[in-house]
Amino acid sequence: KNLLNNPDEPFNHFDWKLDFPEVLNPYLVNGNSGFDVVIANPPYIGQKGHKELFMPFTKNPNFETKMDYWYFFLHQSYEILKKLGVCTFITPNYWTTAQGGKKIRKRVIENFRIIEYINFNDNAIFAAGVHTNIFVLKKDETQNPKIDCTIYQNKYPNDIFSFRELELRFYVNQEKILNPWTNFIHFIPLEISEIIFELIGGCEKLSDEDSEGESKKGVIPGKKVTNGICNISPGIESGKDKGIFVLTEHEVEALKLSDSEKKFVKKFYKNSDITKYTIANNSDSYFLYINSIESELQLKKYSNIYSHFLHYKNDLGKRAKNGVLESAYKKGKWWALKTDRPNVNWSESKIVCPQRARENKFAYVD
Repeated sequence: KNLLNNPDEPFNHFDWKLDFPEVLNPYLVNGNSGFDVVIANPPYIGQKGHKELFMPFTKNPNFETKMDYWYFFLHQSYEILKKLGVCTFITPNYWTTAQGGKKIRKRVIENFRIIEYINFNDNAIFAAGVHTNIFVLKKDETQNPKIDCTIYQNKYPNDIFSFRELELRFYVNQEKILNPWTNFIHFIPLEISEIIFELIGGCEKLSDEDSEGESKKGVIPGKKVTNGICNISPGIESGKDKGIFVLTEHEVEALKLSDSEKKFVKKFYKNSDITKYTIANNSDSYFLYINSIESELQLKKYSNIYSHFLHYKNDLGKRAKNGVLESAYKKGKWWALKTDRPNVNWSESKIVCPQRARENKFAYVD
């Protein structure tokens, strides 16, 4: 339509089969179409703050919430590779355990034979300081019983590959890298993965997905379980922490809160504050928890807190909106948290743990 209206403009159109007919046109290559090799360093862009970039792809079957833009490139590489073709990607390493990475992990496990995996961890490959990995995949649905893995445990200033033989090298069975409970991928030595899978096979899950309420067994995130061991919940997400929801002790004092307002001030700690068994006592952070306030008229009764949040109203409006925020804004609740846990009593005794950690860290908080 644009060409009809503007016939003098250049025809900016890309079609893999038209631009690479000698590779991708099945009639010209006897049915075995596709590239032999795909090498990629795709753009690393998360959905947070880039909603407009992802909007055209929301109907794409490979789309999922909280995904990264580079996932589309790996899905596309599968489409343009010939059978037994090889692709090599260098990407951030968080895809193996990212909440928005279920489809990309399914693609890798089910449609590719993983040849090699290198995780550089704290070694900066690029100036941006992204934790990077390299993986080599073959378009072959037979799984590899001996994936060649290298996990860097030490940090080097430069010439990182020359130290590879000094790092953790091992083989792992592709059938043993996907945790069936978490849907995360873990590249760990074969002898350890076999022990873990044996433990998983001999254990009973803390939750089941077939029942609810009193009949539910164990625990499940976000659900109230009355006959299980405990209730489990993720932490709070505001979308705008520092200086707005999360304040230092000095910043809290500067608000000159009344006694009735102080009940909204909660002690705040981050993943890094959680150590084995205890929480760091030197945390100087506090959280203004006002999500229980449902109307602006009610919020105005707490004049100091209202003035504080009103000052940042425009900043709060720029947050990437999920379903919770969309619903809150329709009600006029512009001060709402991005993710709340209304059924959690934060003043109760609890066991806390970081979302990710190099070693197990659980702390008791009363």
